[in-house]
Amino acid sequence: MMTQAWRLARLFLLFALLLPAAAVHADLNLFDKMITPGDVIAGHAKFEHECSNCHKKFSKKGQNQMCLACHDHSDIAQDIRTGRGFHGRHKGEPCKSCHTEHKGRKAKIVVLNKQSFDHRQTDFPLHGKHMGARKKCSSCHKPGTKYRDAPHRCVSCHRSDDKHHGTLGTNCENCHSDKGWKVVTFDHSKTDFPLHGAHRRVKCRACHKTGIKAGARAKKLPTSCYGCHVRDDKHRGALGKKCDNCHVEQTWKTVRFDHSKTDFPLHGAHRLTACRTCHLANLRKPKPPSNCYGCHVDDDVHKGQEGRECADCHNERTWKTALFDHGLTKFPLLGRHTKVKCRSCHRTKRFQDAPTRCVSCHRSDDAHEKRLGSNCGLCHDASSWKHWIFDHNKQTGIVLDGAHRNLACVSCHVRPTNGRPTLSGACNDCHAQDDVHEGEFGQYCERCHVTSKFSVIRNLPTLLH
Repeated sequence: MMTQAWRLARLFLLFALLLPAAAVHADLNLFDKMITPGDVIAGHAKFEHECSNCHKKFSKKGQNQMCLACHDHSDIAQDIRTGRGFHGRHKGEPCKSCHTEHKGRKAKIVVLNKQSFDHRQTDFPLHGKHMGARKKCSSCHKPGTKYRDAPHRCVSCHRSDDKHHGTLGTNCENCHSDKGWKVVTFDHSKTDFPLHGAHRRVKCRACHKTGIKAGARAKKLPTSCYGCHVRDDKHRGALGKKCDNCHVEQTWKTVRFDHSKTDFPLHGAHRLTACRTCHLANLRKPKPPSNCYGCHVDDDVHKGQEGRECADCHNERTWKTALFDHGLTKFPLLGRHTKVKCRSCHRTKRFQDAPTRCVSCHRSDDAHEKRLGSNCGLCHDASSWKHWIFDHNKQTGIVLDGAHRNLACVSCHVRPTNGRPTLSGACNDCHAQDDVHEGEFGQYCERCHVTSKFSVIRNLPTLLH
């Protein structure tokens, strides 16, 4: 009896204590009025008449779901589901651990210490220069907007700082870091056009004149040399559009084209010849000639007389170096002729016009004054003028014997003549003035006389016989 009476006394005391609170919360039912811990904030006051608006009976976990299902907290629910944002990083913690209610109409249940807030708990950790913005949150978080609605993209805050004026797109982080605008981290090697050589020193806007917005990069920016350097082409298209066939990215002056892999390897003076000297037109149309004469027809001082195979005489080092073998011509060089300079006989570059007769070159050297004819080669050879061999008995029809053996040539050959001498060989041709018979015995002196001496007469019976 005492125990039950005591319980009734305690219950009566509890009602007595709750009656003042029940009078204040007249819109609550009797039980709710008895257990409410205090007033909610002004923003939640309209839901206060029914505890079930925010509380789920006998379920502490269910309360979080009711908070997240209410009005403008749907974005927070999404963050918690995806693990993003400040609330997503505190997944599993009840809302009331930070936002405690029933502290009165004027209570602040959203408490943010700007100085101690750890920005790493958000989707935008502060690094580099952004760390200085901690002292002035309003630099990024504009008044009247939720903190979570602050922009995350660089261009949203730094559009006015863009010195490229949008030509390089809006993804500032592709090149810059938050350590400072001057710190560039963009790795061009990960693009379709890695930078090498002189390209490393080129300013971005030199190529990116129309921007590199997503989806337009490949279409707007050429990756071929000619696409950017058409104005730098000193060949004016004559050597084609494949600049990298000859040039490298270090400098235009460095040429790496290997001509030895073509049908015309370069040797000698050809190595020093400017490309445009031969490649007057495009590399492919028409194709430069590969024979000497095709390029050097205007250099042919022989005017075609020596044919078109220049390499038969000349080499690629210099035109002046000739390998011509005169022994293969109709006039092989022998004796003193081997030491004579070409121009001594070849007065012009039309080499085949050079004479082959001795007298043509040696007329002034003819000590016989043409009395022995103009065919010097009958007696002389190319070794020396002083060395001569002429066999009168074998080379002519006149045999020299007797007193004729020691006679000088000019004793008989007294008149100049061209070609071979034209003396008949008859005694009277030379001895008409010596004929004491005054022609009475005819012109055949050899019938009576012998060549050893005029006074010697042949044996008369022999003559008669």
